[in-house]
Amino acid sequence: MKSIKRYFLLIFLALLPIYKLFHFDDYCFGDEDLLVVGVLTIVFVIVFITNVFNDLYTISFGKEMFNFKPLIIAGVFFTALFLGLKFHDKNFFKNEFQTFKSQKKNTNDVEIKLFGDATFEFKTTFSNYSCVQKGTYFYRKDSLFLNKTIISSKEQVFDSVYIFSKVNKLLISTDSLLPNFLLQKRL
Repeated sequence: MKSIKRYFLLIFLALLPIYKLFHFDDYCFGDEDLLVVGVLTIVFVIVFITNVFNDLYTISFGKEMFNFKPLIIAGVFFTALFLGLKFHDKNFFKNEFQTFKSQKKNTNDVEIKLFGDATFEFKTTFSNYSCVQKGTYFYRKDSLFLNKTIISSKEQVFDSVYIFSKVNKLLISTDSLLPNFLLQKRL
């Protein structure tokens, strides 16, 4: 029973940093999140090393055979952590339909990605973090309507209605204070 608790603790500690890497709603990810993932990974490594040395200690007395479960858990954890860190902002199960980037040069890197399943991502990249807002969209005649998943009362960064100029391949905001977007990629 004692060894089962150790494995549950190891699995629980393995899931904590990976939880920070998968995003289902609006999110911001940056240096602070990487620090949290690093600290949680160090805690996982300490518990893993303690389990392995405990197993080696019980082997030396001939009480049990070497247990490969912590090694398998660590292998799966480090593979998932590597893939999660490398691809945390990618959408593997969505087909990208169109990508628009902001025309303003003095602002942060801002883009709108439209996917084939009528969802979108609005991504703002700052120097040490990036924020993504998600929602659904639809085209009606020459207008693009963006419906945010989470509506906040904070500063508005993008408009909910854009006019699409087919000649210039440009999304023009109905609010003159917000940036316009140039079509980058169409699939």
